[in-house]
Amino acid sequence: MYKGDRIGVVVTAYDEASFVGRVIETVPDFVDRIYAVDDRSPDDSWAVIRRAAERVNEEAEGETLPAVAAADGGDDRRVVPIRHAENRGYGAAVKTGYRRAAEDGMDVVAVMNGDGQMDPAILDRIVDPVVTGEVEYAKGNRLLRPE
Repeated sequence: MYKGDRIGVVVTAYDEASFVGRVIETVPDFVDRIYAVDDRSPDDSWAVIRRAAERVNEEAEGETLPAVAAADGGDDRRVVPIRHAENRGYGAAVKTGYRRAAEDGMDVVAVMNGDGQMDPAILDRIVDPVVTGEVEYAKGNRLLRPE
């Protein structure tokens, strides 16, 4: 929870086995739910997502909650692994995550790609203007400055 709002993060993955686990594990603690969407990657992204989900959920709940293959039943897991039955593209992965976040009653939803190029330490700077009502939508730009 962040300033009274439930926060969801959609982590998209396609061919991101090398990075997606670290992305999931470094999402800030104020995020209530992480929707890790594998767009039917040909690599081991799905296995990495499931392992990361198991670790994070175990830490969050003190016990391991089941990871499921294509969709889940809407429990209180922090990480919800979701896998498309077939590759549908980046936009569809984001849409799948948004839809689940809406179904789960998240107040604000952010997207972090599974490639590790977005700094989770600054997620609050993206979420805060939305939570405070300053804006209805915020988008970061990782290419604005070379550093």
